[in-house]
Amino acid sequence: MVSQRADATDVDSELCHVTWDRGWPSILGNDSGNSVERNGFDMAEVHDMRTRTEQIVLDIGGDIGALILYTKPEANGDEVEISPRGEEGHRSHNQVHERSFNGKVCYAAVYPELHAGEYDLWGEGPTPVDRTTIVGGQVTELDWR
Repeated sequence: MVSQRADATDVDSELCHVTWDRGWPSILGNDSGNSVERNGFDMAEVHDMRTRTEQIVLDIGGDIGALILYTKPEANGDEVEISPRGEEGHRSHNQVHERSFNGKVCYAAVYPELHAGEYDLWGEGPTPVDRTTIVGGQVTELDWR
């Protein structure tokens, strides 16, 4: 696996577009605010609305990639579901957070560990609102702004 880090110094100041460095330790926190299983117990979801300023570390490689979904500010706090294409019953979600880099603010949901393949993204309705392809060892970016 190759760990990659989005560093505050690696952001395009005009677009709030993150670039990736290689060679960082494989530290991966739960950035999602989703439920976490600890000692066999499913903990309740916590929706943290604070601005994210910490670095993002992604442990990707082999058949594991990541997705960054950029959104409009109005989506801050929204959860966006994702599922492997054709497997809508296997959805997971992540929360859109305000993220601050070098004095610039953007809004994004980060899916730090996805198996390579085709994915559907879901809104409120019964059909996917977008589709994307995840490539192992790479970060895919979608822009909903």
